[in-house]
Amino acid sequence: MGSWPSDLSHVYSLTGTQRQRSLLRTSGIMGVMCFRPSTGALYLASYHPGLSPEKLAENTGFPLDIEGATETATSIPEELRILRVQVDPERVFLN
Repeated sequence: MGSWPSDLSHVYSLTGTQRQRSLLRTSGIMGVMCFRPSTGALYLASYHPGLSPEKLAENTGFPLDIEGATETATSIPEELRILRVQVDPERVFLN
């Protein structure tokens, strides 16, 4: 097996006789949610500027642990420039 990123974005889990890569973090238009590796429970890691953890939880349709959630850091101009010029110059994903 190769090395994993320090943020543990993915882990291996054993399913039957096959090893399967499992997602631990997901980002959406309202925030970033993570799964606790020990329990599999979903929790809110951060909410995007202009929203609140409570508003986000109201819009999920399922119970969501919001304790400890922080506001998502905004991108700095240099990060946005790199995304627009180098990563997605044809603006397929970014507007």
